[in-house]
Amino acid sequence: GALQRHGGPLDVLSMRVKDELEYYEQVTLRVSDSVRKFYLCVGKEALFLLRTNLTRVAKGGCLHYGWIEEVVEDTQTSSEFMLTLNGNRQIDCHSQLFFSCQNRAALLTKITISYYADTMLRLGKVQAFPKFEGPLQVKANRPPRVLPFKSHKKVVHDSYYLFMRTAFEEVPGPSGAKTGVFKAPLSAVFSHLPRGEKHSEIEVSLHTYDPVLLSDLPGMSREHIRWLAMEYKQALQKSQQTYVLRNKLYMKKMNLSNDVAAWTGWEIFLQDKFHYTVVILLRRQYAPPLCDTAQDFAILLKCPSTASTSQKMRDFQEDLIHEAHIMADTLTSQAQNAELNLPMIQFHLDALLYDEDAVSWIRARLKLKPDGPTRIEKFASIFVKGIMKILRDENALNNPDVWEECEDRVERLCDQKTELELDPLDVAFQYLGSPAEGVQVDIEVDEHTTICLNGWKARLARYLAQCVDGGLLGSKFTLVDVVSSLTKDNVSQTSAKKLSEIMAFLLHVRPKDMRKNWDSALVQHQLLAMGLLQVPDMRDGHDRPTCTFNDRAMQIFIETGYLQKVLPPAESGEMSRQYASLLSQLLSSDHASVNLQAAICRQIVAAKDLEQGGVLVIGLISVLRQGGLFLSTYATAALVNLATKDVVKNYIMRGGNELLLLQQLESKDDDLTLYTLMLLVNITKAGLHRRALVSRGIVPVIYKILSMNYAQLQYKRRVLTELCSVLGQLCNDEETRKALCQSYQYVLDCLLQIFDDAEGATDERRRPGETLDPGSSKIISKVLFALKQLCANSLENKDLVGSRVAKAVVQDLQNPANLEHRDWATNAILLLLLLAISHTNCSLLLAAGWSETYQVLTSSPLGKMDATRDRIQQIDFRIDTLIKAGVGENI
Repeated sequence: GALQRHGGPLDVLSMRVKDELEYYEQVTLRVSDSVRKFYLCVGKEALFLLRTNLTRVAKGGCLHYGWIEEVVEDTQTSSEFMLTLNGNRQIDCHSQLFFSCQNRAALLTKITISYYADTMLRLGKVQAFPKFEGPLQVKANRPPRVLPFKSHKKVVHDSYYLFMRTAFEEVPGPSGAKTGVFKAPLSAVFSHLPRGEKHSEIEVSLHTYDPVLLSDLPGMSREHIRWLAMEYKQALQKSQQTYVLRNKLYMKKMNLSNDVAAWTGWEIFLQDKFHYTVVILLRRQYAPPLCDTAQDFAILLKCPSTASTSQKMRDFQEDLIHEAHIMADTLTSQAQNAELNLPMIQFHLDALLYDEDAVSWIRARLKLKPDGPTRIEKFASIFVKGIMKILRDENALNNPDVWEECEDRVERLCDQKTELELDPLDVAFQYLGSPAEGVQVDIEVDEHTTICLNGWKARLARYLAQCVDGGLLGSKFTLVDVVSSLTKDNVSQTSAKKLSEIMAFLLHVRPKDMRKNWDSALVQHQLLAMGLLQVPDMRDGHDRPTCTFNDRAMQIFIETGYLQKVLPPAESGEMSRQYASLLSQLLSSDHASVNLQAAICRQIVAAKDLEQGGVLVIGLISVLRQGGLFLSTYATAALVNLATKDVVKNYIMRGGNELLLLQQLESKDDDLTLYTLMLLVNITKAGLHRRALVSRGIVPVIYKILSMNYAQLQYKRRVLTELCSVLGQLCNDEETRKALCQSYQYVLDCLLQIFDDAEGATDERRRPGETLDPGSSKIISKVLFALKQLCANSLENKDLVGSRVAKAVVQDLQNPANLEHRDWATNAILLLLLLAISHTNCSLLLAAGWSETYQVLTSSPLGKMDATRDRIQQIDFRIDTLIKAGVGENI
């Protein structure tokens, strides 16, 4: 079938049948002994049988909905149906038409909807669509089908089917309609569960997404199945106590219908307090007949976690995953041996309507390539050879052997010797400047022709960039090789100028308005003309760029440092203001893909001491506002690298941006929560920002994360580490500290439990005084810091904390190896100094061996540092004064 889009096949067919179409399908029509192929077009008032050469509607091929007497769906096949017409039909229309098609379910659904709309408009009432099911006596060569496995059955869902256990029964909807939800007793699925006992049920949910054009996926931020998986994972993580046990790429293992389409998948395995949940997401891409769509599927299994005993938990989890794998592997289109419309695919290729991935897949799988009357393949090879010749003449070709391969390729394709040495830009502007068919350029160019020509040039730039970037010669010669020669100054100024002009064409920065022509200037001038080098205005907001460009070329130019080189450098040698403005603008651009924006974020994360943080933060905040979970995580990690600058922190904390951080804390995604907490560690160092966050409600959010995760140190160590840092810094303000102690009574208990788990006290893995590993020292250090902050001005808290941690901390400080962890040792000393105010704690410290600890500390580097030497002496003085002097009251 096809999807409606501006300028797509459906619009072309609409012009041919002279009616607005909703859908079309290539069908085989059988009437008497005649068998012919047509396009069956679903219009608003009728069905149309259009000849496959698109010349005209077949004689008697306009079938009004009012003529339909019944539609019989064949129960013996998944492709055939019969259309019976009543006496109102025209005399040249047959009464019975037998159709065969690949997507019968989708076609009949569209016909049903249009039938209802037409009858309501004509008759003013709803008239049931006369569709029935039954066997049709139609002679057809039906290909063999794979039968379900033993104890399994075939389940049909939309236009697909899969195998599942026979025990599963579909849960009907309110009107008996199919729901795609199936349930079965656990004991009927898992053999280790006793059949005589009552167990809960296992539930399977199937969901089929509508097909989407490949060209529409970037705008939906769904270029990869992984992005959809992240949305599912976030939606299923209902609480912070949901643990992700598996989150990885999935490879579908079966093809039961000889399907030519490509399948990709992703699997997620979650566990919460009550349930196990397995989700397998599949994408069927490059689906017949045109290979221009992608369709996603979700298979979700859910069962109670109480069904598995602790001894057999791992086996039960693997069995559950295995059930999901069987369903995913057997998911198959009902169209057996689906046919490709090769002429239409070739038309699409010749018009350069497929993206880079689709062109590569079609070239490898179907052995088709862009060519046609324009001779795209030939001139693209000449274009690549021309670039290689420039590098070869400069001795800058990384792989000299590839030159002969490219030269042989061009010689085989060229008819005339004069074509062998064509200049690359002459190829792009003269020989490929306009398509050889479809656009009339020999007459006065009107607005429509201008739009078509500019669209062609943009697509041509994208295709030629792909050819240079391994599209013709694989990894032997790529766009990185060309760009590297420019960034490393391996070519002369003359050659560099020529290559720069070629790179400018391949990048093809132009206005979104296709009525405006592309300006053939150098890259830096194109970027400047489109406003991509303008510093965003932090006061008046930030307008998004109104231009388009070759996204993949832009990513390569950024990752190789080419764009940073062609723009004026900063005096300090760091990132220039213009380049920072470019990155910020791209982060805000609707045209930039997820991959491009992620690449920019990675570059910011890897950079050191960025002076342009005030420019970059604007684009990163735009990503937080507009991007999905994946990009928000990347952008937050980039902000962590910038947040040492006051200008960055001030921008984050203005205009409601701080609310974005609170929303991210409640996302229930561990990675996003972690980087948000790391960012807050930097932001909460300033009292003004702390008070602003408290007024926005950060305290209950922090406490919620703590209370939900404190007992899961094994899974949440990194999150809890940063959480303790933020919590401790918030307590620098006395009002916040009091509020935490009074309104959130279990905050100390949670922190002390984390301390016990990290120390190994709960399972006796480690005794106090033994060497701390780096992972434990970091979490313990931050817990000690948070405990110290909460103990300030509270004698009750000092005694409670001292009774739980004093002995372990004192004995850990006796081990010289532990003192190598400076942050931990410093926080331990600061906490002991505060605890030593209490007489009770002084007794505990002395009993724990403070005298030995004191000797170790004073002889260590800590005993000689100004920051810790005086504090060690103060602890010893307090213990000596309060205990040895016999003072019986607390100070």
